[in-house]
Amino acid sequence: MSAENTVKEFVQRLIAEGDAVIASKWQPHGNFLLGPPTYVDLELFQQWRSRCRLLVSMLGTLADPWKPILASEAANKMESAKSTQGALKGVRQSLEEGLLIRFEDLVLAEAFSDMSEQAEYLFSQGYFLASGVITRAILEERLRRLCVNHDCTPDRERPTLSDFNTALYKKTFYDKITFKNVDALGAVGNDAAHNNPGLNKEDVRRMIDGVQASLLRFSA
Repeated sequence: MSAENTVKEFVQRLIAEGDAVIASKWQPHGNFLLGPPTYVDLELFQQWRSRCRLLVSMLGTLADPWKPILASEAANKMESAKSTQGALKGVRQSLEEGLLIRFEDLVLAEAFSDMSEQAEYLFSQGYFLASGVITRAILEERLRRLCVNHDCTPDRERPTLSDFNTALYKKTFYDKITFKNVDALGAVGNDAAHNNPGLNKEDVRRMIDGVQASLLRFSA
């Protein structure tokens, strides 16, 4: 399957999931001046929204028009579900019209999707060290792309994750707090690669979540 079709099918699955979320609507009992608010199932909503954030990471800068809706925090209210669904349909229409197709971005989106899903699967099966190694590779590749796009690629034959992180900090692309956070995420990945006995499953879970949050914040 081509990278373009992979993205299109993922968006279509998200829209189908959105239909299920909207169908789970419920209203609380009580007296409300303007009528009761309408909510959707919290667990379904959160799972769906987390996958929407993955889509934003996959698309990088191509998702910028919809990022404020798809990547922001939102309560499980019907209006949030409908606005998310509307944004997804907007992405689908733009894909169908060929407006979001850039070869490099689509190829990287496919690779990122495959690696992220593989990391999540390995983690769910108990192979958290392997999951940590893959997640570290995802983070390093995104930092490398950021360095290329912002003209600060380290002047070394084989730069490391730490080199990319330092270069972006010196370029003032992000602040010291972010620099230290990325460094900490990379350290967990290094521990996973070296099978550090002190590393536990919770450390890797925090790393996976932290890397996803970083990718959302800094699209290449």
